[in-house]
Amino acid sequence: GSVAWAARAIGLSPRGPQYLSEMGYVTQGRGETEEALRLFKDAQDAAELIEDPKTKQAEAGRACRGQGYALVELQKLDEADLQYRKCLDLNPGDKLSQAELEYIDQVRGN
Repeated sequence: GSVAWAARAIGLSPRGPQYLSEMGYVTQGRGETEEALRLFKDAQDAAELIEDPKTKQAEAGRACRGQGYALVELQKLDEADLQYRKCLDLNPGDKLSQAELEYIDQVRGN
């Protein structure tokens, strides 16, 4: 299925941040949000080990946003808000995280 496809398509170590994030998205798509959140957390931990600053920022940002999305899906808006703010700390120009914060404000009625 799509999990096997993602694993083949990426061709990375199963502990690599890109692989873990891709698996998080696939898992999220199957409705397994708690498991997706765990995968995105693992991806962020793995991204911290990347030496190249640009790659590190990109992979950490992807994992960070994945966690935020999963938290929104779990109706944990306060945690999601904090998560997206962490994403902006990683990359102040992260327009995706900024848009998600605006979405959370709309859901809250702000």
